[in-house]
Amino acid sequence: MIRLAAQFNVLRHSLRPLSTQLMSDYSGDEFEQLEGIDNQWPGDIDAAAAEKELTKMLERAKKMLKSDSKQGTASRDLGIYLQPKLINVMENAKVLDYQSFPMNCLQTPPELEGVPIPRLCNGLERVAKSHGLINRDCLSSVVKSNVTDFYKSLPTPEEIDNEMIGEYIPPSKDKLLFSIAEKCGAQYMLSTSTVTSLLAHIDYLITNFRSPLFSQLSHEYVDEPLKYIISARKPSTGYATVVNAMPRVIAIDSDSGFLDESSLIFLRMGRYLELMITQNQSDFNRKFLLKNKSRRLPGDRPVPDYHSFLKAGKMLLRSQIDAGIVEGDFLKKVEIKTRAIMAQRYDAEFYKNYLDYRLRTSIGLYESYEREYYDLIRSAFNKYLHQMMIGGMDGVLVAYHNTQEIFGFEYLDRWHLEKRMYGSQEFARICFKTGLALLQNIFEYIFRFEEMKKIGEVAKIGFYASNMGKNLVIMVEKIKNVADYKKQLRNSLENPKFPDVVDYYKSAKIVPDVSKYIVTLSARLNGVVIPNGISVFFETKDDLEYTYNICRAGKVEMGEYMDFLHEAYKANYRNVENEYMGTWHNT
Repeated sequence: MIRLAAQFNVLRHSLRPLSTQLMSDYSGDEFEQLEGIDNQWPGDIDAAAAEKELTKMLERAKKMLKSDSKQGTASRDLGIYLQPKLINVMENAKVLDYQSFPMNCLQTPPELEGVPIPRLCNGLERVAKSHGLINRDCLSSVVKSNVTDFYKSLPTPEEIDNEMIGEYIPPSKDKLLFSIAEKCGAQYMLSTSTVTSLLAHIDYLITNFRSPLFSQLSHEYVDEPLKYIISARKPSTGYATVVNAMPRVIAIDSDSGFLDESSLIFLRMGRYLELMITQNQSDFNRKFLLKNKSRRLPGDRPVPDYHSFLKAGKMLLRSQIDAGIVEGDFLKKVEIKTRAIMAQRYDAEFYKNYLDYRLRTSIGLYESYEREYYDLIRSAFNKYLHQMMIGGMDGVLVAYHNTQEIFGFEYLDRWHLEKRMYGSQEFARICFKTGLALLQNIFEYIFRFEEMKKIGEVAKIGFYASNMGKNLVIMVEKIKNVADYKKQLRNSLENPKFPDVVDYYKSAKIVPDVSKYIVTLSARLNGVVIPNGISVFFETKDDLEYTYNICRAGKVEMGEYMDFLHEAYKANYRNVENEYMGTWHNT
C-alpha cells in the first residue's frame, strides 16, 4: 500500500507539468478537465480503489492528448510524464537544510542613520496604497494635480547633471559593506543586482525547471510562449574579488560583458526616472537638470542611496531601498522599476525606431499594458521578487515608458509575484531560503579549490542551469586584474562593439584558465523523489526535502568556454548548436 501511494504521488506531480505544457493547447472546459485530473487524487482509499482510480486517470489523460491536434511533444513524451518511477538518490548527496539556514536583517548602520528613505511623490503613494494600474492622464485627475506634463516629456540623459545622482558602487568597492561584513563575520559580500542573476539559475534547479503561472491573461496569449524568456535562461556571469585575506572575504560583482554600461540607454535613464518618482516636479527640475544648475539652493546635494543589509549564513547582501510610503505607524518599503516598452527592449540598439509605439489599451497582444505584464512574468518577476525578499520590501511600482514619456504606473504586492512565480507564498519562501543556502555551499566548495588568498585576486564566475543536463553548470576563470582584462580586450579590436567574445580572446592571444563545476539537486516531496523533468509543485502542508551534490569536473577547453560566454554576453547572432543557449524542454 505504501509503494502504491508513492506511485500515486509521483503521478500527481507528473500530470501537473503536463497540464502546464498544454495550457497553450487547451482552453475553457477542456483545460479545466485536464487540470481536474490532478485535483481528483483521493486521500484515504484502499489499495483496490487506488489501483482502479490510477488506471482510470491514466486512460483519461491519454484520450485527452490523442484527441488534440496539437499534441506534438506532449504526446511523444507521455510515457516519460506518466511513468510512475523513482530515481536513485545521488551518490555522495547531502541534505540541504534550508529550514535552519540563518537569515537576519541587520540594524541600520550609524553611517546611514541620517539618510532618509525616499517617499513616493506626485500622487503615486495613492497608487501604491490602492494597488493596480493607472495611466498618466488618470493620475492627474485622481490627485487633482497636473503631473501629466511632467511625465509626458522625459529629459534625455544629456540634459541630466550626473554629479547630482549617486553613483553605483559595486560590492568590491563598498567600504561600508566591507565594514559591516567585518563586524558580522560575513565571508561573501553581494548586492541584489549580483545575487539575483545567480539565484535565478539556482531557482530553475530548485523547481525542476518549472515555468511561472500565466493564468488570467486574455485569450490572445493562448498561443504565446508560456515559459521564461530565453535571455533569462542564458548564462549569468560575475566577478569574485578577494577584498580581505585574513579572514578571507570575497566580494561578488556583476558583469555586463564588454559593453560600456554608459551606452545602455535604459540603464542610464532608469537612474533619474526613479528620482522623478520620488521628487516633485519643481525639486527635480531644479536639482537634476543641467540648464537649472544656477537656480540650485545651498542645501541641494546629491541624493544618497539608502541600503538595508541581510545576513544570510556567511553571506552579506546589500539591498537598495528605492522608496517608502507611510501607512499608519508602518513604513511600507517599495521597489521602483522603470520599464521600457516591449518593442524597444527587443531592439535596444535601435530604440529610436519605436518612439511611435504606445500603450493604448489595457489588454491585447500589442500596444497594451497586458503585453508588458506578460513580458514581466517571463523576464523580470523572478529578479524583482528576489530583490524584494532580500530587502524586505512589500511591493514594486513599475513605470512603463518609451524613453520619451511615461504611459502609466502599476503597483504589485509581493504576494502577487510569489503566487505568479511559485504558486504560493510558502513555496516562494522555501525556494528563497533553499537558493541562498545552496549558493553559500557552492561558494564554499568552489573557493576551496580556487586558491584565491591574496587581496585583489579575481575570478570570473558563470552560472547556467542546464535543462538538458538537469544540473547547474558553473565556470570559473582566473583573471589577474579585471580593469586590465577588459581594457586589453577592448583595445584588441578597432571596433569596441565586438562581433563575438571569442574574437577578443583570440586577438589578445588569451588562453583562459577555466575550471568547471557541476551541481545536482534532487527534491523529495512527501517521501517520494521527484524524477528529473518533472517540475516541483508544492502544496500547503507538503513535506519537502532537498539533497545536493557539488563536484569539480576539471579544466574546460577554450571552445566550450567561448560557447558559454557567447550566450552570456548576448551576442548579436545565435548558435543553435550551442548547449548553453538556454533551451528548455518539457516545460
